[in-house]
Amino acid sequence: MITNEMILKLLCEMSINDCDLKTIESYKRLVEGVKDNIRTVANKAIGKNTLAKNAKSIIKNAIKKQNFATKLHGAWIDKNGKQYVCDGFRILEINKPIELPELPDTVKKSDYYEAYKVIEEARAKSVYKLKIPSIQELKAEIKIIKSQVSGKKTQYSGVALTLIDKGLTLNAQYLLEFSEALGGIETIYVSKHNTNTGPIFMINEVGLGFLLPIRNTRELPKGYWLS
Repeated sequence: MITNEMILKLLCEMSINDCDLKTIESYKRLVEGVKDNIRTVANKAIGKNTLAKNAKSIIKNAIKKQNFATKLHGAWIDKNGKQYVCDGFRILEINKPIELPELPDTVKKSDYYEAYKVIEEARAKSVYKLKIPSIQELKAEIKIIKSQVSGKKTQYSGVALTLIDKGLTLNAQYLLEFSEALGGIETIYVSKHNTNTGPIFMINEVGLGFLLPIRNTRELPKGYWLS
């Protein structure tokens, strides 16, 4: 049986320098696809596929946002031994590193985004617990909203929710991905001094999710909406 590792080895032995640009780009996508298959198999073996899937979603979002530096275009392990991914809106801290696409070779360790300092600052502040919807509830509400606006012209592209707590508004998809990644989260930690604009975080033995709330929501409908 030909394994992913064997396919990758054969691809790396190929010489495509004389090929046209389209062929070279297709080759690069194929190589990255095989690498991702290898990572998926490795993560599945230790029961971390869901964590990896949602971590990669954060990386893809960072790459999609052209204004973000390449130092966010992959996962990295910092000096504390923990693994991080960040897209400018959220940070996922993983206690035991897993197989994820790494940062480009051009990013030096000295240039790593110091995500752990941002997290430490948030955790040092006075906070309180707030219950959030379950994974099933979040999935249901996201589907309901998307169904209601299907086919309609809208400037919005995602689903947000306002928790019944002094107007704290979070991106529901981001909240769902964090909860899935960490194996189900029931509560989040909210700053006592900046309840509706300060960052929130959630934590368990798998890791920690850090998320910035949605701001300037006064003109948007209460409850769920696209944003």
